[in-house]
Amino acid sequence: MSNEKKGIHDLLEFIDHSPTPFHAVEEMKSKLIEQGYSELRESDAWELTNNSKHFVTRNDSSLIAFIVGTKTKDASGFKIIGAHTDSPNLKLKPNPSYEK
Repeated sequence: MSNEKKGIHDLLEFIDHSPTPFHAVEEMKSKLIEQGYSELRESDAWELTNNSKHFVTRNDSSLIAFIVGTKTKDASGFKIIGAHTDSPNLKLKPNPSYEK
């Protein structure tokens, strides 16, 4: 399977398993854990080490994931990527109804 087809397949599988934000966060948590990320709790003190991978959830409907770099933050800064899990609720109708 080509990388493009695999990407499409993976996206459709994700959408299939994520009809709500809660399902989407659960699906993302599962994928992140498979990739070696560890979950952090907002209420705990964090001990972050260089090159470590983590994620945090809130209310089971929001998720932030990040990788700690190998350089100091002054030397490398940081990058942020964001997305919504609540819109369009990741729900597609296979046969939408139309009215005239």
